[in-house]
Amino acid sequence: MTTLTSLKIGKTMERKLHTVGIHTAEASIPAGSENAMQKLKARYPLTCAVILYRLQTAIEGVEQEISGSPSVLPV
Repeated sequence: MTTLTSLKIGKTMERKLHTVGIHTAEASIPAGSENAMQKLKARYPLTCAVILYRLQTAIEGVEQEISGSPSVLPV
């Protein structure tokens, strides 16, 4: 299991994700960024939409690492 720290989303967001039941990077994939954002907004009403984009980018990076696909496309 990969820790949320590996997503590079910051310690505060990592702590908030733990409070809504997302504890590992792999757990964030099936939950999806929109679902996670809804949970975060319910608990932390001032959560900014930028978090949605940041979390989605992080999830996509985790999906690529788990599937073995390269995370950087050749130019």
